[in-house]
Amino acid sequence: MGYLSVQFIAYEINTSPKHEYDSNMIAIVRNSYEAYFTTQLSQTNSLHLLDFYVNSWTNYWFQLYGHLYIKKNYAGLSNLQDDIQARIALIKRALEIAFSKASTDKSVLKVFMVPEFFFRGSEGAYLVDNVELIASKLSTLVEDSQWQDWLFVFGTILGFCEQYNSTDKIVFNYSLIQKGGLKVFKKNLPNLQSRLGSNEKVLRENEKTLEGINKQLTKTIEEKNNKKIKISRKTSLEQEIKQINHSIKNLEREIKRYKKLVSSDKEQIKLIDNRFSLIVQKEFKSPIDFIQKNELNSNSINKLNHDDVVHDDISLAEAKPRSEDKKVPYDPFSVFQYNNICFNGTPKPIVFGLEVCLDHAKGRLKNSQHSAIDIHLITSCGMTIYENSIASKSGGYVFLCDGGDYGGVQITKYNPSTKNWENFLRTKSVSTNNGTTTFLENIPQGLQPENVDLSPLTLDGSSKKVDIRDIYANGAGKVWICLPLFLDVPQPVQSFGIMQSLFPYVASSLTVAFSDEPILLNGMKVLFDNPTPTTPVTLQPKQRGTNNGH
Repeated sequence: MGYLSVQFIAYEINTSPKHEYDSNMIAIVRNSYEAYFTTQLSQTNSLHLLDFYVNSWTNYWFQLYGHLYIKKNYAGLSNLQDDIQARIALIKRALEIAFSKASTDKSVLKVFMVPEFFFRGSEGAYLVDNVELIASKLSTLVEDSQWQDWLFVFGTILGFCEQYNSTDKIVFNYSLIQKGGLKVFKKNLPNLQSRLGSNEKVLRENEKTLEGINKQLTKTIEEKNNKKIKISRKTSLEQEIKQINHSIKNLEREIKRYKKLVSSDKEQIKLIDNRFSLIVQKEFKSPIDFIQKNELNSNSINKLNHDDVVHDDISLAEAKPRSEDKKVPYDPFSVFQYNNICFNGTPKPIVFGLEVCLDHAKGRLKNSQHSAIDIHLITSCGMTIYENSIASKSGGYVFLCDGGDYGGVQITKYNPSTKNWENFLRTKSVSTNNGTTTFLENIPQGLQPENVDLSPLTLDGSSKKVDIRDIYANGAGKVWICLPLFLDVPQPVQSFGIMQSLFPYVASSLTVAFSDEPILLNGMKVLFDNPTPTTPVTLQPKQRGTNNGH
């Protein structure tokens, strides 16, 4: 059974930097009041009231003039591991809400999206080694079977690495896309890896034996060609050479067979590895990706700012107009396929295109070559849907989840030939094209967001409590769960014998049957003890005999 509908689920949370009073100005004002009230209160022996007066007047001063001294800072915890763990714990809360309210129909694909900048830490970005750690933790978070019909876009993760002979940092802005419910596939990896090891061992032994036999053949031929040997011995050697050549041919066939087995095992392991997750890298870098140096709070001078970072450049990855179709899971490109159903044994994938914030405004997908896109995804922080940048096919969906003060959550369908918009959800009123086009808030009757619990987060393995406002200054956000929408892809005529969805799609003539996923063969359910290659076929009805004997 393939997916007939899609349900869009957005975690709307503000991921912008926090705004706070400049720490230098706070110190100046506080020290001034402290000096003044120390003198005044010492004359009346009332120094015990010093803190009360200093705090009260400092707060009053900032109520009057504080707006002139607003600076920005990255929200996050100083302990890197605690910061990562707290953010994943918050996503877990949002996921629990989403799961409890989402459709349980297995023909509905659930697409859960988080805004840009969800993972960036208190320094503005994580050391690049931690990007892989975050991806691994998120994969584990949604690996259970309950998430089998879910696709996750976990916002973006910002990473950086040191640059040789420079104080500048090279920064990366990755969006992580994750298929859910993959524990069943992961548990088969040890069996495949063990089998690969055994096959590689046999292959090495056979190749070593072949090397020895070839040496023996060379030595025997040299002896046969010696003119001094007797005819009877030469005849014997000729017979021996025939036998050796026969053994070599048999061994070469065996080596060829084991090379195919090893290659097949490696390919299956690669397919399983590849189906877990993939990334899309942001191309166009915005001035708001990092805080401008003059806007950064003075107590954060060692944190990453816009002037001290160099963005990794993917614009030269291919000649323009380049293809955005992904070749491997961790290339930077943005169009990927999610295998859905089979029609006469042919995969009919759902094609997604993902843009990160400014990439959409710049028309990254619109101005590139790629497969026809069924669902256009946009994760952002300060973006709305631009009509001229929509890259989905006519009748395809566009889904935006924004973490700034602008776009909110938008789910729409756009027909370029009629210029017609069909809006299913728009949580904020926004203007585009210099204000010439305004889209009003459009929330279907009865659809209400689910607020995420704002109570402190408890970190795994410790008694530490984390205030959510320490990692997201504007609170825990809310989850929007849209009603399922019809998915305009070909319908299946048969699904037996075909494994659902490689992720990403990799063309192959083989599929794999897993031990706890029976397949139908000749009308019977068959369970395999190990991952077993199977080839899909189209069965033809048997012709019955006729009266004339045909």
